[in-house]
Parts: sequence; structure tokens; C-alpha cells
Amino acid sequence: MDAQPAGMDAQLRRKIYLLTCWQEQDHPANSVSWRFSLETPGSNTRALFTNLKDLMISIESELSADR
Repeated sequence: MDAQPAGMDAQLRRKIYLLTCWQEQDHPANSVSWRFSLETPGSNTRALFTNLKDLMISIESELSADR
């Protein structure tokens, strides 16, 4: 049985993600963009994002669905 820190509700859940960030260069435009990969360990699911805003929307949506 896992011990809960003092004051933590036993109903609270936790999510673990593996976030990978890297830069890609667009050679014709000579610009650099960040890319993101969000993996959920144990479920073999991975989502790719081309911008930080979409990444955060995805995380917020998933966490809101678990309420």
C-alpha cells in the first residue's frame, strides 16, 4: 500500500508523462522550430506536437477529463 503525504486526499491521482523537446531546422525558410513528443509510459501511446500551445491544450484536456 502506498503512503500518502500528510493532507493528501486518497482519491487524488497522478499522471506520468515523458516529454521530449527538440529543434528542427526548416532549410528553405532558414528558421528553427521546436517540436514536442508526449509519451505515456506503460500504454505505448505517443503524441507529437508542432507547437507548445497544442501540447498544453492536450495535457489540460486529459487532466480535465479525469476529474
